[in-house]
Amino acid sequence: MYKDDLKMYYTIIYYYITLGIEVWSSVNKEFLDRIYIIQNRIIHCIGNSHYLEHTFPIFKRLHILKIKELLKLYVLKQMHIYFKNESPKPICELFTK
Repeated sequence: MYKDDLKMYYTIIYYYITLGIEVWSSVNKEFLDRIYIIQNRIIHCIGNSHYLEHTFPIFKRLHILKIKELLKLYVLKQMHIYFKNESPKPICELFTK
């Protein structure tokens, strides 16, 4: 049962969360918090848990990153690409080493 729910999560939810996360996540903390709450609700559904149960063990059991962890991951990926000089020229011109 979890496998089907996880496929649905990664197909729909994960895709929309990570689409341009480096850009939209820096807009507003309240916006990020709303997405975090929605993600927690979805994780409760996937994990078949009570709505008051802590989500940390569920995220860990399902091997899913929270929105704030995803943000760190994607920013670090972009920085890694930048420091390897593999970023497009317009992106490189935004930063100085």
